Amino acid sequence: MNDDIRETIGGIPLPPELSERSRLGIERARSERRRGRSRRWYAATAAVVLGLALFTLALTDAQVRAAIQKALQFVPGIGVMDDGRDQDAGADRLVLAEPIRLQFGEGEFVITGMSVDDQMTYLTFTEKNARIPQSVRITNEKGESFDVSISMYAGSSTEKTGSYWHKGKLDIGRTATLVFDAYPDTVVPLKLTPAPNYRSYEEMGPTQSQGGVSVTAVASRVGDRARITLVTPSSQDYYVDDYMVGSAIRPGRQLTVADDTGKTLAIEPERGTGAPLRTFYFPLFDDGSDRTYRITVPEIEVSYPIPTARLRLPIPAQGSLEIGQTVELAGFPITVTRVERTDTTTLRVYVDLHFDENDERSLRDFRLDGIGSMAKMNETTWATEFFEFEIDPGDKKAEVTLSDAEAIVRGPWTFTLGAKNFSQTPPSP
Repeated sequence: MNDDIRETIGGIPLPPELSERSRLGIERARSERRRGRSRRWYAATAAVVLGLALFTLALTDAQVRAAIQKALQFVPGIGVMDDGRDQDAGADRLVLAEPIRLQFGEGEFVITGMSVDDQMTYLTFTEKNARIPQSVRITNEKGESFDVSISMYAGSSTEKTGSYWHKGKLDIGRTATLVFDAYPDTVVPLKLTPAPNYRSYEEMGPTQSQGGVSVTAVASRVGDRARITLVTPSSQDYYVDDYMVGSAIRPGRQLTVADDTGKTLAIEPERGTGAPLRTFYFPLFDDGSDRTYRITVPEIEVSYPIPTARLRLPIPAQGSLEIGQTVELAGFPITVTRVERTDTTTLRVYVDLHFDENDERSLRDFRLDGIGSMAKMNETTWATEFFEFEIDPGDKKAEVTLSDAEAIVRGPWTFTLGAKNFSQTPPSP
């Protein structure tokens, strides 16, 4: 991670009320920093660098998001969903229905989402070639002002995403103004609306399930464009790493949008504080007809954080050994085909992940717990071909623990949207 990325993982306490998944996320981030894991042998394009930044960003925001997740609600720009563990907690939550775009010279600052309730005030943003304010002053209709400080940000030198967070209740109300400290002469009108409650994901929008993973497309209209957010029910067993919005881990597998003539439409991803990248825009026809649009998600990447697998490996004095040992990780077979001592202090482990394009799910990668490692990916499937780690010159055996299975789940998930999807009135809060 370069110097442009501000990390705050180490300072985040782990309160007992955090969900198990959130705790795992923060612990995983801390472990990644200690171990220096996953120096992958592929080109670090700008998209990959930004993806890594956003992944770090999502983990550092886990504590904030855990507090928001209290009712089956959708928060535009934040995309937080939950399964009704506390139906009353979000009853008075106010949200920002549409993003607010601000221009400052050549720079752009976008308020992508906002949530206000009895527990916190949370505001997310993206910026491009703009200064990042360190705080925002919110003034309600009574003239009372509250200063909310930046909680974190990440990205490149020219483009970042981040958030502002205040723990506790603020009497902001539905109408207020914002003034960012970096732009004191700009007063931003703010209008919040009650967050609607939903009885099911299907009520949110068209929903499809493939490979055991359900995806819902939440649609709204912002000006002359559609704004789509993909959401998946929370689970202790897995979480979605990538919906392939804008780019894909494997070339040619990214999400697409086409109109009713089959023409592919350009999409604009909305960078946000949460991984995965889930919100995007595409142009709508304004000719008054009931045109339809088809969203296709060919595949997604899912992580299974809980199960682990143990490998006990012989270390040759020199050269290599054929192995043929198979273990199971999150239901996926991993076969160690060969081990090779590439030098006195490095053991290389060749693996067959049984990646099959015809399977509903295929294991693509995993982590090694507690040790630094490198890995080589197949240029076609992007599945791990081998990994290697340091050993002592006199070692004759090695034990490693595999965890966090990362799998490709194949669809397609397809959603056909018409005019009614962009003019629906949500349920009453």
